[in-house]
Amino acid sequence: MIEGLITNAWLEAFPEADAAITNRGAIREGLPPGEITLARIISVLPFNDTLVAVQLNGDQLTQILERDKSPAYGGVRPAGGGWVLTRTGEPITKEKRFTVLVNDFMYAGGDSYEELAQYDPDGVFTSIDWRAPLVDWIKSQHSTWENPLDQAVKNLVQ
Repeated sequence: MIEGLITNAWLEAFPEADAAITNRGAIREGLPPGEITLARIISVLPFNDTLVAVQLNGDQLTQILERDKSPAYGGVRPAGGGWVLTRTGEPITKEKRFTVLVNDFMYAGGDSYEELAQYDPDGVFTSIDWRAPLVDWIKSQHSTWENPLDQAVKNLVQ
């Protein structure tokens, strides 16, 4: 569930993006119940990455989503043997271009994602720390012990 929370928080912060993808190895632990501190977020996402917006066609996006080491993703879901955008239900087709958020480690070829920079050599480095949208989203929920994040996370990730 943490993977979907992270990538969907990115999409909340960047509504112009269609999808968000991160490598699973970047997420070092889950987010346990209880108080959420910045230190806890840093233990989940310990690397100092930033977000990069890349333009991918449908074939490229599908290739990234269906890798052997499947990435964590948000904004898309499998449907009918293919993929669709979760916001609109629009199918991912090879001729359409999509804005996809990734971390700069992946864009630089980390975890064997060399194709990202090849697909879009002009990726936009946002300079936004990849943790910031998650922190902002969590703060915006005004959760308390009586009003935990559980339902808000389910709503965000669906």
